[in-house]
Amino acid sequence: MSELIIYFLIRDDLKMSKGKTAVQCCHAVEELLHKCDQRLKKPYLRGSRKKVCLKVKDKLEFEWMTQSCQDKGLPYHIVEDAGLTEVKEGEATVMGIGPVQSGLATALLGHLKLL
Repeated sequence: MSELIIYFLIRDDLKMSKGKTAVQCCHAVEELLHKCDQRLKKPYLRGSRKKVCLKVKDKLEFEWMTQSCQDKGLPYHIVEDAGLTEVKEGEATVMGIGPVQSGLATALLGHLKLL
């Protein structure tokens, strides 16, 4: 099995602080690992636990990426903010994708820039 990766798609238009962004990614990885298939979870946790942070420019691109993950059958989780600090309640902030084999998401995510 090739290397397993978790990707985080972070909305750049929300201009979240570094701390807020980190916490939102933590929420995503917790949910992804809680829900994922054991055939992926165990090797991911035994391996390098690689994570990649990418930015999407706005809500429209975020929604397009969500639909693309659904269409491709990729495991994902969308974090919606509680609205207690920087972002309004219910706003989608981060999408976690994975764990997936490194090559499976390349075509979908290859155009995105690192955060």
